[in-house]
Amino acid sequence: MGNFYRGKLFFLLIVVLFESSSCKQTRYEVTKNISGTNFEQYRFEMKKARHILQCGQRCQINPNCNSFYFYYPNKGCQLANLPFLENPTTSSLKIYFDVDQLENIDMICRGAENCCHRSYGSRCNEGEGDCNEDEDCAGTLVCGNNNCLKYHPVGGRWDANDDCCEPKCSEETPCAEGEGNCFGNETCHEGLICGESCTDTTYFSTKLYPAQVGFYNASDMCCYRPCNNLYNRCGHLEEYCVNDDDCLDGFYCFENPNGPNYCEDINECLDHGQHGKYYCGRNTNCVNTIGSFRCNCMRGYAYFVPWEGCSDYDECAGNWCQGNECVNYEGGNRCVCRWPHWRLCYSDTRCCDVDECHEWRISTIENPCNDTKFPGCWNRNGHNECHKRIGFFRSGGINQVEGDVVRWSDTDRMFLPVYHGSWDKTDAVVTCRGKGFADGNATYNSLYGYRYGKYGMYDVNCTGAEGSLSMCPYKADGAFASGLTAGVICFN
Repeated sequence: MGNFYRGKLFFLLIVVLFESSSCKQTRYEVTKNISGTNFEQYRFEMKKARHILQCGQRCQINPNCNSFYFYYPNKGCQLANLPFLENPTTSSLKIYFDVDQLENIDMICRGAENCCHRSYGSRCNEGEGDCNEDEDCAGTLVCGNNNCLKYHPVGGRWDANDDCCEPKCSEETPCAEGEGNCFGNETCHEGLICGESCTDTTYFSTKLYPAQVGFYNASDMCCYRPCNNLYNRCGHLEEYCVNDDDCLDGFYCFENPNGPNYCEDINECLDHGQHGKYYCGRNTNCVNTIGSFRCNCMRGYAYFVPWEGCSDYDECAGNWCQGNECVNYEGGNRCVCRWPHWRLCYSDTRCCDVDECHEWRISTIENPCNDTKFPGCWNRNGHNECHKRIGFFRSGGINQVEGDVVRWSDTDRMFLPVYHGSWDKTDAVVTCRGKGFADGNATYNSLYGYRYGKYGMYDVNCTGAEGSLSMCPYKADGAFASGLTAGVICFN
């Protein structure tokens, strides 16, 4: 490796100037750490001087001068303001540099031995060398080993034995937890990711990582475990756990052969000694959920008690059989339903209403409403009612003070709605009068919920003298869009 021609002071020039009552002196150190080409680039004055002392005095009194070159043969004096010193890869120039500015000047190292030296304030950046230890490098960089040719071609002062400063975290040398500065997950050890500030004590406590203090900047990124029981326990399918403690309760760390480990749900009903199954007890179904489980009582059972289970639920204490006979037994019940108004349903555990009007409509029983004055069959829970041909529908009943108007159809064996297309107050008054009220108002658009695609009356045109709606001129059995039923509000 080449020699660094800076560390030893072999010539000291002291220039002393007196200005009135003040005294000022400047020291200059000889160095060859600049190439002739770069000195010429930052040179700003060329004049003759009688001797080197006069040349130094010119540099001293010029605020822009930090270095000078004196050429003895022709007594040439050249002044410059250098922004850096360097290990020249070409021929160097012996110059004089202001000693007081040495600590603040940047040093560009290009392979000279011991160039990156912390005592000179010239720590090297990435790709610069030769360095001897990590402290010779700037920031979080470390001193590599025979690695300079990775950054530079052979030649000048570079050779295969030069050590250059490089990032601590790389694909070749991935960092451990708490180390940085990292640049992507691939620069961290397996199981770690890059992305949290090295100064964030949430991830890197000063107790566990005392070296973080004062060494890293807030912008430096360090490698960390996203799943760590110290600061962040992970949930379902979250990656980079190391053991079960890194996962939330109800999860375990799955060792994934094809990628990062991740937290997986524990099936308490099947895994880990069937903890959930024993917790649920008898007469239950253990149902696994993400991160937990629940206990459902089997059909016919209720009153869950942890570790014991569910006990029989007496269905007969409720009204499951709708007033019919109920027989309770362990885990269920049986209903004895009274035909023809009730039938067994829900696997014989309940009694459900028989719609006598529907059954007659499909001709399976006799007509329950065979009175010509009251031909309209209206089903009720456990029985049926027979009504006049014109009725109201509201909340499941008819003959109310307000509702949607319906008309009994002998053909369809059911009440059909009246279409609201020509419906007006006169039609409403006649309808209400037929129900025993003195007056009425019209409503539209199935205000009370009766909707059916086929209509029993449309184009109703009452004159007001009729005794009931069925006496008014109208057309029968028309198909229109559902939800256009005429209605009334009747009052005295």
